[in-house]
Amino acid sequence: MWRQYLQLEANTPGKTIVTKRKKKKVKKTNMRNLTRGIPHLWKEGYKQFSGLEEAIFKNCEAATDLADVVRTSFGPNGLSKIVINRLEKVYATTDAATIINELEVQHPAAKVLCLAAAMQQQEVFLTTKHTYTQAFFTYFINFHKKEKRKEALMFFPSPLIGDGANFVVVFAGELLKNALELLRTGLHPSDLVRGYSMAEKKVEQIIKDLAVYELQADDMQDKEKLMLGIKSAISSKQLGLETFLSDLVATACLNSMPRNPKEFIVDNVRVVKILGDTVHKSYVVKGIVVESEPESATWEANDCRVAIFSCSIDTPQTESKGNVLLHNAEELLNYNKGEEENMHKIIKGMYDLGVRVLISGEKIGEMALHFIDKYKMVAMHVTSKWTLRRLCRSLKARPCVQITGVRHDDLGIVAQVRVEEIGSKTMFVDSFIYFPLKINKYIDKQTNGILWGTVLEQVKSKESPVSTIVIRGATNTVLQDIERAIDDGVNMVRAMTRNGKFVAGAGAVEIEIARRITKYATEIEGLEQYAIQQYGHSFEVVPRTLAENTGLNETEMLTKLYKAHEESSSDAHKIGIDISDGTVKDMTKEGVIDLMATRQMGIKLASQAAITLLRVDHVWLFSLSFLIHYYTQIFIFL
Repeated sequence: MWRQYLQLEANTPGKTIVTKRKKKKVKKTNMRNLTRGIPHLWKEGYKQFSGLEEAIFKNCEAATDLADVVRTSFGPNGLSKIVINRLEKVYATTDAATIINELEVQHPAAKVLCLAAAMQQQEVFLTTKHTYTQAFFTYFINFHKKEKRKEALMFFPSPLIGDGANFVVVFAGELLKNALELLRTGLHPSDLVRGYSMAEKKVEQIIKDLAVYELQADDMQDKEKLMLGIKSAISSKQLGLETFLSDLVATACLNSMPRNPKEFIVDNVRVVKILGDTVHKSYVVKGIVVESEPESATWEANDCRVAIFSCSIDTPQTESKGNVLLHNAEELLNYNKGEEENMHKIIKGMYDLGVRVLISGEKIGEMALHFIDKYKMVAMHVTSKWTLRRLCRSLKARPCVQITGVRHDDLGIVAQVRVEEIGSKTMFVDSFIYFPLKINKYIDKQTNGILWGTVLEQVKSKESPVSTIVIRGATNTVLQDIERAIDDGVNMVRAMTRNGKFVAGAGAVEIEIARRITKYATEIEGLEQYAIQQYGHSFEVVPRTLAENTGLNETEMLTKLYKAHEESSSDAHKIGIDISDGTVKDMTKEGVIDLMATRQMGIKLASQAAITLLRVDHVWLFSLSFLIHYYTQIFIFL
C-alpha cells in the first residue's frame, strides 16, 4: 500500500514536495493468540469444557442418562427396546450389550460406559498364578511337551463372561449419580476417587466370603448342575423359556465337553436359525448343520472318511491361456479322453482310500461330479470359509489345496451324513465319529499302485467336538434374541469350567455388600468415608430396579431386605427378592444364583469406569459443524 505525506526539503525553503513511500508489511504470527485466552491456543473448530460445572458434572449426567435408558431392561421382567440402526436393521431385545452397540453413542463420557459393557461381554480370564506373558512363554518353552502345552493354553485369554453388561452400565451410572451429590456438597474429586478405590478393594475381599455354591470338575458332566448355573443368564433375557433353553445349552455343551472341562471351547457349540414353527421345536444335533444342499445325486453316507478341499474339484487349469493344435478328429477324442481318464483316476483314488464325502470351498466341475455320482459319493460346496474351518476342526481333517496327492492323514472320519428338510430349508447334517480311535498298524509305502497309510479302528464315542443347536421361531427378531440368550448360556458354561463359585441372586449379594460397606465406612477417618458410604448405597440399585421392573414398591422391598439381613446371621447373604410373589426369602432354595466371576468383573469394570470419569476435569471436542461451515465457504467462493 502507498500513502502520501508532505515533506519539506531543507535546500528549498517554503517548497512543498509530495512524495510516496512504501509501507512495510508486517508478517502475522500465531503469537498474537496468546493474548486471547486458552481457547485460541488450538485450531479453529475446537471446543473446551473445564471445571466441575462443565466437565465433571456434565460427564456424570450423561453417564446417568445412559444408565437410565438400559435400566428398565434389567432383570427377568425388564422391558424390551426396539432399535433401528443406520442400516435400518430392527432389533427388539432386552440385551443391554446389543442396545448400546446399535445406539452408536457419541458422548465421550457415555462411551466409557459402553466400552466397559463391551469388555464385560468379552472379558478374559487369567488366574492369579499365571499372567498372559507367563502363559505365552510357558507354551513355547514346553512346545515339545504335549501336556505342558495344553496346560499353558488354558491360561491364554479367551471369552469368558458373556453376561452382566446391563449390570455394569446400571451400577456405574448409580456410582456417578451418588458422586454428583457429594460433589455438589463440596467434596473434592480427589477424596471421592480415593474413597471409591478403597471401597472397591474392600468389596473384592467381601464377595469371596459370600459364595453359596461351587461346581467341581466332576460336576461339569452333570446336566442338572449345569442347567442350574445357566438358568440365571438366560432368564434375564428369555423369561419363561429359561428351563427349555437351559436344557438345550447343557445338552450341547455336554456333547462338546472334553475330558478336561477347562479345555472347553465356546466355538464348538454352534447355532443355526430356521424360520418357522415354535421355539419349543428347537433341538440339538451332535455335529454340524450346514445350510447347503449337496450337488451330487447321493445325499447320504455312513461310517466313512471325508476329504475337505480349499480348491475347486475340477480339471486342472493353467494360469494363462494357451492354444492346442489338433490335426484330426482322433486327436480331439483322445484329448477329451485324457482329461476324463485323469479325473477318473483322481476320484477313484479317493474312493479307494475310503472317502465317501467330498467338501469343497470352491466349485465342483461337471466332469468330476459325473465320476462322483458313478461311485455314489456325496459332494457339497461350502461358500463360507469359516464353516470350512469348523468342519476341518470337527472332523479332524486337513484342508487340501489340490485334488491330487490326498493322504490318509488329511482325511476326517464321519459317522453319518444326511440331508434333512427343516422348515423350507434343505440342511446338510454331519454326525461324527470322534476319539478314541485305535491305531492298528502303520505302513508308509506304496505297493502295486495302492497307497497304504494309518489304519484306524473306528470306535464310536459319546464325545463330540461340535454340537449344533437348531432353533425355530416365528420371526427373525425372536430367533436373534434367542441366539443371544444361548450365547450367554454357553459363555456361562465356559466361565464355570474355570471358576465354579456362585453367589445368591435376586439382589441378595448386593444388599449384603451394601450393608457391610456402609459399616466399613464408619471405621474410616477422613473425607473418604462419605465416598465409601455412597459406594455402598450404590449397590441398592440392583434390588430397587428389580422391584421397580416387577411393579413392586422399591422402598418397601429395600426395608424388608435390610431387616432380613440384619436379623439373620449365617444365611443373610442368601436372602433376596422373589419377583413371583413379592416376598424376601432364601433364593438359593429357589435356584436363583449368579456366577461370582460375573459379579466380580462387573463391579471392577463399573468402578474403574466411574473413577475414570471422575478424574476428568477438562474436555476438548472438535466440532464437525466447523468443517461443514469451512468447506461450504470454499464451495461458495469457487
